Amino acid sequence: MKVSLSVILFFPLSIFLSCNTTKMQTKSLLRSNWTLEEMDGKSINEDVTLEFSEEKINGKSFCNQYFSDCTYTKENIKVASIGSTKRACQMMVEEKQYFERLSSIKSYELKDGQLHLECEKGSLVFAPVQSKASKTKSKQ
Repeated sequence: MKVSLSVILFFPLSIFLSCNTTKMQTKSLLRSNWTLEEMDGKSINEDVTLEFSEEKINGKSFCNQYFSDCTYTKENIKVASIGSTKRACQMMVEEKQYFERLSSIKSYELKDGQLHLECEKGSLVFAPVQSKASKTKSKQ
């Protein structure tokens, strides 16, 4: 009887703790803003952003503003079809690659203050966007 009682108590607790960790990681993404630092290991010096809200993402890519619906799973972010404005620029190839990676996220990790996205065809690394007040203080 003691064994079955401990199993009955331990099993729900372990499920609660694993679900709680997932909720903490996805909760920290909600209402967060990021700027692209690297794509496929290469530094990015453009103002490319990603913003998370409840079930949506949006941001500025290399040429256009973009938006999409998304859902969170245990270690993954599923991005639906990405919509964007239709402005042409000299970085259309990079924008297409960026959208391909966002649309094919296999896993994500929050590590050392950065958001790491592993995608089917490469990877994306984001840093948190600094508030205007923080940027002003860091320049002084």
